[in-house]
Amino acid sequence: HDGIALWDTKTANAINTVKNTPAKRDLIAPFVLVFLGEQLQKMTDEISVVALEQCDPQKLKNAEADVYWCLARVIDDVADNFIEGQPGIHKTISKMQKLIEQKEAALLKSLDEMDIKFMDFAYRWTHCYLMLEFDIYQIIRLWDTYFSEEEGFSQFHTYVCSALFL
Repeated sequence: HDGIALWDTKTANAINTVKNTPAKRDLIAPFVLVFLGEQLQKMTDEISVVALEQCDPQKLKNAEADVYWCLARVIDDVADNFIEGQPGIHKTISKMQKLIEQKEAALLKSLDEMDIKFMDFAYRWTHCYLMLEFDIYQIIRLWDTYFSEEEGFSQFHTYVCSALFL
C-alpha cells in the first residue's frame, strides 16, 4: 500500500493500529455491505465468509479498494482515536460531557449520584461509532451523513452522541 507513505506518520500509525484491532471489523462492515450489497443479493446483519467467497473476484477487488478508501478517510478524520493514549476519544468524550452539561447538568449529577460513570458508555459510543447501538442499515445511513459532513466522524459524531444521550 504505497498510498500510506503519502500520509503523515500519525495517520499511518493509526491505520496500522486499526489493522490489528477488533474495531477493524466494525469499521469495515458497513462499507463491505454497501459495496457488495448488490453482489450479495441482499444486505444482512452479518458478512458471511461463504457469501464473500461466492462473489465475483473482480468485484471483490473493486470493493476492497473502495472499502480501503473509505476506511482510510475515516481514519484520516479520527487518527487520534487510534494512537497511544487515544487522545481523540478522550477529547470527544470531554466535549460530549460539556455539551450535555450545558443542557442537562442535573442528569449528569444524577448519573454521578448513582455511581454511573459517563466514560462507561461514552467510550463505547465514541470508539465504535454507534455500531453496537443500531442495526447495520441505520449505521450505513448515519455514516453516510458523517461522510457528507466535513470532519463528520470526529466532530459531528460528538453532537449525534450528545443528542442521543439527551
